[in-house]
Amino acid sequence: MQYKRDLERVRRWCIRRKLEGWKVTDICKHVHISRMSFYRYWNRYKKEGLDGLKDRSKRPHTIHKIEKKIEQKIVQLRKKYNYCPHKIQGTLANQYNIKVGHMTVYRILCKSGLNNNPITKPRKKRKYIRFERKFPNALWQIDLKVIENEEKWLISIFDDHSRYVYYHLSDV
Repeated sequence: MQYKRDLERVRRWCIRRKLEGWKVTDICKHVHISRMSFYRYWNRYKKEGLDGLKDRSKRPHTIHKIEKKIEQKIVQLRKKYNYCPHKIQGTLANQYNIKVGHMTVYRILCKSGLNNNPITKPRKKRKYIRFERKFPNALWQIDLKVIENEEKWLISIFDDHSRYVYYHLSDV
C-alpha cells in the first residue's frame, strides 16, 4: 500500500522546526526533502505567512494563443511545400520574422488534419555496444583515406586501448 503524506502538514512542520531553531539540514533529512524545497517553503512562508504553504495550481500563468493568420500561414506552407514542422518554423522565422516553436507547428498541423505520418507506436531505441578488447595490443585498427585527388593516402593506425593515433601521409 502506497503511503501518501499531507504536504501542507509537512510544510507547516518544517517551518515550525525552523522557527524553533533546528538546522535546515536536519529538517530536510527528517522529512526526506531537498534543501531547495525547504527554502521554497520558507520563502513562501516569509512572503505570505501560513497561507503560502497551501498547495498551488500547476497551471501556467500565461497561456499563449497563436493568431489565426499565423495558423493559416502554417497550413498554407504545409499544403504548398509539404514542409515538416521544423522547416515551417525556420521559414516563418527567416522569411516572415514570426517566432513559433516546432511543437506548436506540429500541434496546428495535427489539429488541421495535415499530419501525414503520425507515429502510432514507440520508436525503436538502438542500443550500440562498444566493442572493446580486454587488453592493449589485442586489436589494432587501420583506416585508409584517399586525399588530394588520389595522389596521397592518409593512414591512421591505432590500438583499441591507446590514446595515441598515428597519422601518416604517403605517396601512392
